Amino acid sequence: MIAFVSAIALMLGIACNSGSDPTPAPTSPPATQPTAAPTAAPTAVPTRTSFVAPPLQPGGYPEWVYSGPRPTTFKESPASAALVAQGRILPLNQRLPVADDILVMVPFDEAGVYGGILRVTSTGLDEPDGVGLGFGLGMDAAGLRLISNIFKEFTGSSDGRVFTFKIRKGSRWSDGYPFTMEDVRFALEDLVLNKELMPGLPAVLTSPISGNDMKVTFVDDVTFTVTFDDPNFSFAESSAMNIFSGMHGCPRCFISPSHVQKRYHIKYNATEIPALLTQYNQPDWVRLFTTIRSYSRYTSTPSTAIPTTFDANYIYKGEHFLPWMGGFIMTSVSDNEVKFDRNHYFFGVDPDGNQLPYMDGIHGFKVESQAVSAFRMMNAESDYLKNDLLLNEMPLYLQNMEKGDYSVLKHDSPDGADSTLTVNQEFVQDPEIGALLRTKDFRIALSLAWDRNSTNETAASGLGVPRNMVPHESTPYFPGAQYTTLDIEYDLNKAKQIMANLGYTDKDGDGVSVGVGVTVGVGVSVGVGVRVAVGVSV
Repeated sequence: MIAFVSAIALMLGIACNSGSDPTPAPTSPPATQPTAAPTAAPTAVPTRTSFVAPPLQPGGYPEWVYSGPRPTTFKESPASAALVAQGRILPLNQRLPVADDILVMVPFDEAGVYGGILRVTSTGLDEPDGVGLGFGLGMDAAGLRLISNIFKEFTGSSDGRVFTFKIRKGSRWSDGYPFTMEDVRFALEDLVLNKELMPGLPAVLTSPISGNDMKVTFVDDVTFTVTFDDPNFSFAESSAMNIFSGMHGCPRCFISPSHVQKRYHIKYNATEIPALLTQYNQPDWVRLFTTIRSYSRYTSTPSTAIPTTFDANYIYKGEHFLPWMGGFIMTSVSDNEVKFDRNHYFFGVDPDGNQLPYMDGIHGFKVESQAVSAFRMMNAESDYLKNDLLLNEMPLYLQNMEKGDYSVLKHDSPDGADSTLTVNQEFVQDPEIGALLRTKDFRIALSLAWDRNSTNETAASGLGVPRNMVPHESTPYFPGAQYTTLDIEYDLNKAKQIMANLGYTDKDGDGVSVGVGVTVGVGVSVGVGVRVAVGVSV
């Protein structure tokens, strides 16, 4: 099979709204009970402060791993300060991890200003992991390597068998309950490695040669290791680990709010499980657990008070909710609308010591079509848009930038090519077609017969760069500039000659080479008019 792939992302954005959707009164879980009398609220930061990110070179990506001097004093948003003054959340110094474990994040350009609600209008609603850093391991700006997030450290042995993680001591869930190694142990031992919940593990969590599951060892209260029988370097490089390392996919997760989810686990709450099965209309505890894990269904607001000190025996028994570790927590959701509020217990700050996030919240609206989403963005009814943008509509977006008061940003993918043809060399339904797809000269002819410039103009508004799909220059796997343009020039005559050498000739000049029992199109122009071989789709 042959497929056309595009790898360019667009984003539109304007300043956070301050008009029709005013900033709401500060909200927080009603559950947090301070362990000590609140101290005086730290001074809020009403204006932009000193940090400015280094200039970004053309084609480069921002650096999300901070290496400068760490802040020694910390500040919070006015919304957080108001809740501290009311005694509804802990003081800032008790909400952040211990000083050395606080995540220092690098703003894209400069330190921000607290406040504002981001409006997002789209054909789909965001989930918590899409609007705040809620993973144990994040991806760098280029999407090429895993970096620390909820986990403070992530290192691997030189032989690729042992990987060591450290959590941030003093971190808290969004409800104020301590995040501890018990949340990791429960996730890994009682969920991931539980054969009732997970009969088989994803390949990246198994040893490549033996096929055995990963082994987990808990070293101390902040350190654990994952060990494989064989070298498994994919574990440290796979983008799948970005997902598995968080809490969104439980039971396939490295982190779980154990003080909430133990209630639905047969090992910890067997006596109540029958009643819960009836309440949630589920046949067994496994189905029950996979029902209550959904972060798109349940908010992060508890119905009863949550302690702020760790208790190994504590299990929340109120109306079900799911606390979060990322920057925003979902506070309401319906079929067509979702609201996220600031997580006052987020573990990260900017280089000036301002607790993140800057915004008070996010308000998402679901609309009926891509066109409605795009036009609302251009009419300044939305502050950010990504998924509903189409490259062939780029002239429309650019034409309306000034009128709509928005900017268009292009995120260059490090995939190595903005558009490419991929060939399924395992195609066997037609022996002759399969043999051609596995023939290098045929693939070269196919490459020469594709007018990449025409495709770029038609499908990508000229934003792409015609080239082969090779690892990006920013990666250590880049093979050299000579391979980026090898055999990509549009040359139908040369393509026909290669096909003739393979036994296929263009007898009538219609651009189709004919051989025994097969017709092969070599005049390929994807997105304009495609001729394809019998049994092969483009």
